[in-house]
Amino acid sequence: MEVKEEVRRMSRKVATLEDILSDFIIITERDNRQLREDLRAIGDRMEADTAKLKAEMSEFKNEMSEFKNEMSEFKNEMSEFKNEMSEFKNEMRASTKDLHKKVGDLSRKLGTFAEDFAAPNLPRIAGVYFHEPNVVNHFVRWTRFDPIARAEMFEADAITETENMVFFLEAKFSPRNDDIKAMPERIKAFRRWFPEFSNKKLVTIFASWSINENHLRMLTKMGVYAMVVGENTMELSNFDALKNGKK
Repeated sequence: MEVKEEVRRMSRKVATLEDILSDFIIITERDNRQLREDLRAIGDRMEADTAKLKAEMSEFKNEMSEFKNEMSEFKNEMSEFKNEMSEFKNEMRASTKDLHKKVGDLSRKLGTFAEDFAAPNLPRIAGVYFHEPNVVNHFVRWTRFDPIARAEMFEADAITETENMVFFLEAKFSPRNDDIKAMPERIKAFRRWFPEFSNKKLVTIFASWSINENHLRMLTKMGVYAMVVGENTMELSNFDALKNGKK
């Protein structure tokens, strides 16, 4: 009896061990399947991430290539800009040089305004306006020096002598207030330096390319004729005012 009972106990233990082993096998297989599925999912994600990374790297390379091309174009544009700036600087130098030449030529022309424009009109002015057609002498840039103090001198832009009158010309291409205000002293100095004309009526003329209204009034008040460029030649713009005594 005891032996049979022991056999039954052993049989129960074996059955229990078989059940435990069976459960272990089932659980292990399930865990292995899950592990394989998890590994497969991880592999799929890694493959997808790798493909995505490759695509992003390819796109980045393309962008870098485009950036390099743009930088190359920018460098070319900068090179062209530098060349254009160099040409512009050369043109500016040439233009400046030409401008300086023109200014120099203009300055020389303005410097000869009295000789080339104003003075040649004096004999005609004498005949047309003052009925003194017979010119005795006509001088341009007449400079007189003091015989003792040679540093002292007086220069008249032009002097025209007729039978009964002497015409004293002061010429300024672009007159200033000081030039106009100096006229009374210039007239006194002319009489002092050229006493040989004391027996003739003195006509003082201030010539300019143009004279504004304020300067014109000042000259008229002084009794000085204003000679300006007219439509065809130079004319006395305040002749009627002085003739009628409107100072």
